[in-house]
Amino acid sequence: MSEFFDSIVGKILRWILFFPLGLVVILVVKLLIYAVRYDSWSKYMIEYIPTHCLANGGAFCAAVITVYIVVPHFKMKVAIIFALLFGLFYLASIILPFFLSDSLNLEYISFLPSNGDMGQISVIGYLSSIVGSIIGIAQCDDFSTT
Repeated sequence: MSEFFDSIVGKILRWILFFPLGLVVILVVKLLIYAVRYDSWSKYMIEYIPTHCLANGGAFCAAVITVYIVVPHFKMKVAIIFALLFGLFYLASIILPFFLSDSLNLEYISFLPSNGDMGQISVIGYLSSIVGSIIGIAQCDDFSTT
């Protein structure tokens, strides 16, 4: 099997699949963490925050490491670019509604996660995703030296 992944076709396949595979890893890790560490957050939102931060940070850390492992060449550069794409997207999602004059956009921004509105942007979740990406890059650097 490793002979196939080291062949030309295997390397092309790895270049094609690294981004979708990173997205799948984000989804699967979030679902696993939410399933394993489910907090009863209907009473107090403070009980839900650790799970939310752990799910977002852990998912992006795992995705960056997965991208690093899957890509055949320029591993660290691609992992950093993958993390930067999502980091810039999340920062833009947090900052852009403040520059848009429509008050409708501002009602979807919250520092804490909400269990009511699925379209709401959770600043703490996005920030934990960025931190998870940075931790993932640091782990890739440690992973490459061993």
